[in-house]
Amino acid sequence: MRKLTRREVIAEFIDRINKGDFVVKDGKIYKKTSKGLKRCGTYDKDGYRQVGLRIGDYAYTVKEHRLLYAYYHGLDKLDDNLTINHINGKKDDNRKENLEQVTQSENNIHAYRMGLNKPLRGEKSARAKLTEEQAIQIKRMLNAGINHIEIAKKLGVSYFCVFNIKRGRTWKHLSI
Repeated sequence: MRKLTRREVIAEFIDRINKGDFVVKDGKIYKKTSKGLKRCGTYDKDGYRQVGLRIGDYAYTVKEHRLLYAYYHGLDKLDDNLTINHINGKKDDNRKENLEQVTQSENNIHAYRMGLNKPLRGEKSARAKLTEEQAIQIKRMLNAGINHIEIAKKLGVSYFCVFNIKRGRTWKHLSI
């Protein structure tokens, strides 16, 4: 048997839900056992629930929110090019009314507006040209009255780099 695509795995999972092997309740998936219902899945490294399914010789995992979106709205409505967004920002709240399909860009904007993603500052920013130590050194030199052009020459950075620190456009989170 060949390995299945993610869409085929979701289709198989939905079939098994419809056959009664699994139960969907309040945005959660449960497996029927002899002792009752047992919550399926684990949390991945990013805090999303993922559920597993063995099909033939292969074991598959699927994000619970993606699977449940397809279950609630129909597999034909699931667009592989779109992301499933949690409207309230809670990654494990997979109720129908809390899931929507959006572009990755819309999902990123939503995360920033909800305060889930904070902009990277300082060295953590991909645009950083300086280390925090260098920025502190520049701030101290500016506070000592040294001209920003001299600082730039001495440290081998651009004039604008020092000027932006002086004007508070960059590294403003550092207090000296």
